[in-house]
Amino acid sequence: ETNERGHPIMDVVVYSKTRLFAEALAGWLSTQDHPRRARYSCRFENLLRRVDKRPPDIVLIDVRNEASLRDARTLHKRNPELRLLAVALPDVSEAITDYVEAGFLGFFPRDGSLENLVPVIEQTLTEGCAFGPDIAASMMRALRDRASEAHSSESPSLTKREKEILELLAEGLCNKAIARALSISESTVKNHLHNIFSKLGVSNRVEAVALLHE
Repeated sequence: ETNERGHPIMDVVVYSKTRLFAEALAGWLSTQDHPRRARYSCRFENLLRRVDKRPPDIVLIDVRNEASLRDARTLHKRNPELRLLAVALPDVSEAITDYVEAGFLGFFPRDGSLENLVPVIEQTLTEGCAFGPDIAASMMRALRDRASEAHSSESPSLTKREKEILELLAEGLCNKAIARALSISESTVKNHLHNIFSKLGVSNRVEAVALLHE
């Protein structure tokens, strides 16, 4: 779907238990230059119905609520392709891996400014993941620690094609870009990613890239 200028319309949903937060953020996003449709949900059951009926491009989840991780896991399980962005992320800690494992691909700290939020949203959509240097460093350390324990035995054997895809994944390419770079279909890329995740014992691309740089 495009606007009158022919620009694609980005479909964004803000999910927060606090209506004031969700409504204000969705309203602000709707006023930005980049064409987007921003809506909000305060009840998880309403969000699920919306995602099942017409999945948005990305869901921004207010992670200040203790139920946010559980809700994210449910969303990720029902729609693994759905992009999830953690908003108002608390101080970086080892708990970052919990967010990664819940399905989040983008992270925005609680002390971040609104002017920096749109680029993070767009990076999450176009490159597959987005996080600042502090979050990245903490996440990689925690994932590598876990990976060292879980993969202390012989490393899994990846095919040449799987290694190529993993390298492109590490460069931040999305499935469509990987398919274009390797002259294969996007469905083939998804099949390879499924095999890669299974062999590495990870659940998403962020964990897979962390293992690659171990």
